[in-house]
Amino acid sequence: MLRSVWQPALIWTAAVVAVSLIGQPTVVCITPLAWLLAIPVGQQVVERSKNQRSDRSLVEAAICGGSLALLEGLLFLLVGYITPGASAVDRQMLSLLGLFTILIGVFACSTLAFVFAMRRQKQLEENRP
Repeated sequence: MLRSVWQPALIWTAAVVAVSLIGQPTVVCITPLAWLLAIPVGQQVVERSKNQRSDRSLVEAAICGGSLALLEGLLFLLVGYITPGASAVDRQMLSLLGLFTILIGVFACSTLAFVFAMRRQKQLEENRP
């Protein structure tokens, strides 16, 4: 399961860090776009799972999608806090927005990973003799 999550998380982290280092930390505001990375995560979990034919692989995919969203949300908070020039009020709003992003992201990524894992599982079952 970890192998399916670390690559998209690393890609998103590298993109955010690179853009932040050139002076645009607001790149974290497109975190909802990064939630789409849960789609290949869900598919990879089913392909790599030892439980391909059971619903357990779908649960694993949902957990991985939620984990990815949690990592993305924590990165959102981290970049927001290290952004220079933010006031105390800005940081409080960022905390609230970050928590909201994490909650919605976990739900969205878990759902995306689950749905696309289910589609991939059906494709794999159709291709079996």
